[in-house]
Amino acid sequence: MSKFVRPAAEGADPFGTARLRRGVLDAWAISPARFREDANAEEDLVLGGYRDRLVVELAQNAADAAARSGVPGRLRLTLRDGVLAAANTGAPLDAAGVESLSTLRASAKREGHESAVGRFGVGFAAVLSVTDEPAVLGRHGGVRWSLAEARELAADTARHSPGLGDEVRRRDGHVPLLRLPFAAEGTAPETYDTVVVLPLRDTAAEDLAERLLTGIDDALLLALPGLEEVVVEVGEGDARTLRRLTEGTEHGAAADRTGTDAGQVAPDPSGADRTTTAHRTVRIEDTRDGTTRWRTVSQHGPLAPELLAGRSVEERLRPHWSVTWAVPLDSEGVPAFPRTAPVVHAPTPSDEPLGVPALLIASLPLDTSRRHAAPGPLTDFLVERAADAYAGLLAAWRPVTPGIIGLVPGPLGKGVLDGALRQAILDRLPRTAFLPPAAEGADRQAADRQAAAEGPAESPAEDPADWDAVAPVALRPRDAEVVEGAGADTVRVLAEVLPSLLPAGLERRVELRTLGVARVPLTEAVDRLAGLEKDPGWWRRLYDSLAGVDPDRLSGLPVPLADGRTTIGPRQVLLPTADGPQAAPEALARLGLKVAHPEAAHPLLEKLGALPATPRAVLTTLRCAPPSPPPWTTRPLPGTRRGRTPRSWPTPSSPSSATRASNPATSPGSAPSPSPTRRGSRRPRANSSCPAARSPASCGTASSPSSTPSWPTAGASSPWRPAVCSPTSPSSAPRTSSSTRTNWSPATPTSRNPMTPDSSTPSTCGARTSWTGCPTRRCRRSPRRSSRYATWTSSTTTAGPRPSPCCRGRRCGTR
Repeated sequence: MSKFVRPAAEGADPFGTARLRRGVLDAWAISPARFREDANAEEDLVLGGYRDRLVVELAQNAADAAARSGVPGRLRLTLRDGVLAAANTGAPLDAAGVESLSTLRASAKREGHESAVGRFGVGFAAVLSVTDEPAVLGRHGGVRWSLAEARELAADTARHSPGLGDEVRRRDGHVPLLRLPFAAEGTAPETYDTVVVLPLRDTAAEDLAERLLTGIDDALLLALPGLEEVVVEVGEGDARTLRRLTEGTEHGAAADRTGTDAGQVAPDPSGADRTTTAHRTVRIEDTRDGTTRWRTVSQHGPLAPELLAGRSVEERLRPHWSVTWAVPLDSEGVPAFPRTAPVVHAPTPSDEPLGVPALLIASLPLDTSRRHAAPGPLTDFLVERAADAYAGLLAAWRPVTPGIIGLVPGPLGKGVLDGALRQAILDRLPRTAFLPPAAEGADRQAADRQAAAEGPAESPAEDPADWDAVAPVALRPRDAEVVEGAGADTVRVLAEVLPSLLPAGLERRVELRTLGVARVPLTEAVDRLAGLEKDPGWWRRLYDSLAGVDPDRLSGLPVPLADGRTTIGPRQVLLPTADGPQAAPEALARLGLKVAHPEAAHPLLEKLGALPATPRAVLTTLRCAPPSPPPWTTRPLPGTRRGRTPRSWPTPSSPSSATRASNPATSPGSAPSPSPTRRGSRRPRANSSCPAARSPASCGTASSPSSTPSWPTAGASSPWRPAVCSPTSPSSAPRTSSSTRTNWSPATPTSRNPMTPDSSTPSTCGARTSWTGCPTRRCRRSPRRSSRYATWTSSTTTAGPRPSPCCRGRRCGTR
């Protein structure tokens, strides 16, 4: 007998322990099988499901006692001199409680509050793992148990029941200890209502108790909302105090199903539509480990009868469910990984592994061992509610930072229950807005204020209250995009016009791949800027952020011009010089040249092909600008692709066919002479070596409709060639040579040369437009590219300028 507990005086039995003992002993004497049943049940609890749940069960009983009395729960655990004492506040010990402690699976809390944790009256059996003489003392009396006295009573009863004696001897004196209570005297410490006194059995029991006390963490106070304070004293050291404080609570509406699309309510398969959601910030103050802040979300509500159809009667008497998620925060409010055991709490710790980076506390149904969740419709229902609550926790997280991405679970579970939880959560997260946008906080507000200052046409959100409508606070994974190969500054600038972008640096996050977030190359993101109207300062900020990017990825970069337009690609764009006149950009723009806006001029544009607006560059660009495409290049024929001209071969009946038939260069056995084709409108590059710039008079002008060259007539000694612009008048005779004379007649040909433009289109070589076969510059193509035109160059010996087949309607000097 412990020095803290004394037997009650003769006749003092306020809880009727004598009556309880008499009933149990009579039952054993009549039916020795009843003794064996009680002994087996108690042994299974002590050696099985409750072997290491001593502290948890003591805390659970304290939380339930506080909830029944409606007072803040406080628990004091003291391990000293081989005795473990657990003092708590709350409802005092009574006769119903003593009977519950002395029976198995007959709890006195079957119609308690929703927050009650204990259910079956078996948790107290955990004390037998460390002691043989437990006792519970209150202000109005106490009760105790003793293994030695229980053996004596069982032996006395066995004298009249031979069968009972055989069972006692077979068990070597181990009898169901908790079935035989005794009255006790004692009192609880000051400021507490009840104390559980456990004289430890041996050194091993003392070591187990010390280990369990040292392992107490924040999860104990989070799982037991009825407890607000836990004090732990081990030996003569300083006491450790854990205190739970709630900083704020935000209650959700009834039937709130977060995790679905905004404005929608998910259907409740249970039929119970009175679900309450509460978001809290809980602070756990620990004198040993410091203070930890937790972000929690809780949901609870009634259970439909069909979900409890396969459960026990005791469970059906309490048709309520609850789910709580808790995530620890670091000093900056970013989610941190929990330091608690990664297991499911139901509500006390179980053996179900949990890989989700949060603490889950749910009223899951457990099997008889109280270690694993029992499969069935109730468990499936709670898994769905837990997934809803988790998605709601992420959706309500503020501020929205990239650290919240760490809360996304992986696709592979650690167990059946964990796998079901992960799958249900991942089904909801793609449509839950919780990802941080690239433009956030002050940057986003500053951009909207600047847009509002520019005028109504530039500001879709003029009211600060509508800023979130332009740039949302959080993005849904199915709407979000991440730019690959872009820096942080580039993404921030792009996010001002592409609000679906995520911050830079998240390309390698595995969580985004799990959520299916779209990945956009930088080239595609730049192409989306086509047609965008922004101020030149914004474009300059974009160019500045793209300074170190590969130029090949920026070929489609838009450039704002001085005349208010925007062109695609910096090539053939003139950059205003710092020492040039102020009115130069406007004057050049009136000439039809592309002049970048002075405020948008950046060295990146020159790197991408733009030229400083020097006199030489202006003249080169002006005289060698690309011609306006004729109608036959801009209106494709049916069945052809835009930008290409179909091949137009002369018919056999045309004079050209006879010419080719009589020409040795095109006769059978010689190289064929393919008809040259005009490729789609290709952007020419400026060439300062254009002959028009050197000598504008080197090419003539053909302005008369009758000046269209004709095909060579039959029997001509030279092969057919593309038209050549002549420095003489259209009516003058063509040039001749001693060896070959080409019949270039100004008359209308019977079969129009496909290499010449319409006769109604005047042309000037070196100016805006040009003859197709401009002869003023040799072909600069590589031998491989020009080999197809070998017939033209090998069989032509005219005295005049040689036609260059590679010009083909483009300006002079085109490569």
